[in-house]
Amino acid sequence: MQRSHVPLVWAAQAPAADFPLPLGALPAKHWAEDLIESFGLPGAAPSLVRMHQNGDEARSALFETMRRANRRLDICTYILGRDAFGEEVTQHLLACVERGVRVRFLIDGVGAIWLPRSWFKRMRAAGAEIAVFSPLLARKTQGPGTCATTANG
Repeated sequence: MQRSHVPLVWAAQAPAADFPLPLGALPAKHWAEDLIESFGLPGAAPSLVRMHQNGDEARSALFETMRRANRRLDICTYILGRDAFGEEVTQHLLACVERGVRVRFLIDGVGAIWLPRSWFKRMRAAGAEIAVFSPLLARKTQGPGTCATTANG
């Protein structure tokens, strides 16, 4: 099977038993939350973290998440290839937009080099919000890079 670039599904989460939190009691912040805040972005809502055994399992989970999204889908990835998997991801993103899901796609500036300008135009024309992240120019803090996929609703 061809190797695919599959984003890791994650989000910072406090244990479910900790919600709702007593007034003034906050769980320890995850390093990713500090990184997100350093860019002036809103923090992630509590959500489920799932780790996958292999690319096939991750691919299935990604597409299931995309199929189930009904209000908002946020995807952050390093790269999206110009291959069968990249086109499959694109088709799922477009299907989300067609269903009325707000799609926000963030790709790393280096990884974005692999995509033609026509891909960006196509996605924006469909109604997806596309942004390119340039960490070398904007990063204020240090920490490992991440990929995230979240769906609201």
